[in-house]
Amino acid sequence: MALRPRGPTAPRPHGPTAPRPHGPTAPRPHGPAAPRPHGADAAAAGARARSAGRAGGGGGAAGGAPPPPRGRDLRHDLLVLDGTYLLEAARHSRRVGEAPGGGAAEAAARSGAGDAGTLHALQERVMFLLRVVDPARAVAVFDAPGLSRREASSPGFKRRRLARAGRGRAGGAGDALPAGRKGPSPGARSVLADLGVEALVAPGGWEADDVMAATAAAAAAAAGRGVLTAVASGDRDMQQLLRPEVRWLRLLQRVAPGRPLALDLVTEERFREEHGITPGAFADLLALTGKVRENVPGCGVGERAGRALLRRYGDLSGVLEAVERGEVRGFTEQVQGRLGDPAMRARARRNLELVALNADLALLPPAFAESLRAWDPTALPAGSRLGARAAAAAGDDRGTGLLEGTFSRFHQEVSGALTRAGMAHANEHPSDGQLSIDVALPDRRFAIEVNGPTHYGRGEDAQRPSVATRQRERQLRREGWLLRSVPWWEWEKLGGQAGLQEAYMRAVVKSLEVEARIQAHVSAAGLPKARSRPDPQALKEAKKKVILGNAAFLERVAGHLRRTAGPGAAPPSAEQVNLAAQRIALQCVPAEWVLGASEGEVRE
Repeated sequence: MALRPRGPTAPRPHGPTAPRPHGPTAPRPHGPAAPRPHGADAAAAGARARSAGRAGGGGGAAGGAPPPPRGRDLRHDLLVLDGTYLLEAARHSRRVGEAPGGGAAEAAARSGAGDAGTLHALQERVMFLLRVVDPARAVAVFDAPGLSRREASSPGFKRRRLARAGRGRAGGAGDALPAGRKGPSPGARSVLADLGVEALVAPGGWEADDVMAATAAAAAAAAGRGVLTAVASGDRDMQQLLRPEVRWLRLLQRVAPGRPLALDLVTEERFREEHGITPGAFADLLALTGKVRENVPGCGVGERAGRALLRRYGDLSGVLEAVERGEVRGFTEQVQGRLGDPAMRARARRNLELVALNADLALLPPAFAESLRAWDPTALPAGSRLGARAAAAAGDDRGTGLLEGTFSRFHQEVSGALTRAGMAHANEHPSDGQLSIDVALPDRRFAIEVNGPTHYGRGEDAQRPSVATRQRERQLRREGWLLRSVPWWEWEKLGGQAGLQEAYMRAVVKSLEVEARIQAHVSAAGLPKARSRPDPQALKEAKKKVILGNAAFLERVAGHLRRTAGPGAAPPSAEQVNLAAQRIALQCVPAEWVLGASEGEVRE
């Protein structure tokens, strides 16, 4: 966790490659006059918060061992929800005329305690998360009304986000402060209480992120009893909290009816593999690179250079001290020049105060902190977890835990076509990062996404994948899956004919097999590595070279484009043929591939 010492730090060995100490550190307050613990309970809580090490904080209570790994199961004991994120997502996702879905949302809307569409969307998201994670306890954390210390101390911090959310003053003087947050409405509190979710509001001047960090730290103290915590948020800052018993459940946008969120589970192990640094150094990385969406300016250092600096010097203080001693070598002139500027070093230190989370347990209500210290989820009676309660509220008996998913008719037809073709597959298969793959052939690492209209834009963008869809596809490819999408409009061209559907899915799997052969071929020739894996861009370019070097395949693609363009249309250009060939070979097989005289297989 990005927790900083309040007192003097241990002496640091000098030299560019000297080993750096990684002893326990204390939470670091942010902004003016951080609150200090009061009383014996607060002192004990602060001591436990300070027990987290900079190396990602492995370990739980004193003398206790981290809980055993639970594989790729999404079930956790404690679910910490970013209430501000969920409420804002609900406000911006509501649709005109959408009616509340019953329960507390409908009752609160009728009583005037909140907007009906917003409360329904919030209820839908929280119920979905409860059913997937099936926690024994859940808490939603909201920002305090008004501005936080960080927002008040920095002229631009989060101003665009506040204004975009409708909470700031649009226009006026450039240095005017936004109006600030409103906090949870009575209706939102009612919806959460009806689902058994506790609601916390950050103390004045602090943010929900800090209270979530403190809650994760308090739960980690109970890790000796096997407590496993999931922190559900769309904010990358949550990666600072990762440790063996604390995971980040990344929330993405709505992806389908009945599935209001896409999920990506990030563990400490996965973070270390992807970034090559400890979770505790993530705030240092953000301080160097900046956060565009929150108006945190960068220091002229990209992510790759930032990770390399932190791997060599440990943390931001180590990097800046090495720069001041003139010991930074082996980086570009731009990086060395920017860090050599005293103004940039001062900016990096200011950035760290904005992005590093404060996990001081004094931020938690005393009664809540004490209940977490004494909580033992293994002592709860059977059937008392919140997932079953959410399922009952939804009137759905499909159970909880791993993503059971909403099997649409479209999905059932795709699965049925594969079954008739004799191809063993798994529906709703969890990926390594805990995304749920619609249809997977796990042994061959083939992923097939069944994409209905909600996976795409509207109007002119009706065939353009949404941001959430593109995020999912990038993540699956990073995990090593070969991916094909089955767009709804291509499936409709098959007219519901079982024979054509089966032929189409055979063509989809065949194209995946061809891509697998191409990938094996180009990988054997040697590719640049990125974190022990083939560099994704280099792999993409190598595949593209093989595809565009196949004259027979390009001719077939050109014939496909001529037929679909219709009589009298101009012949396709070479650029159009090349782009279509890459799309067909690596992304999506057109329905025309199995219609009419163009039957055949995608050739290498």
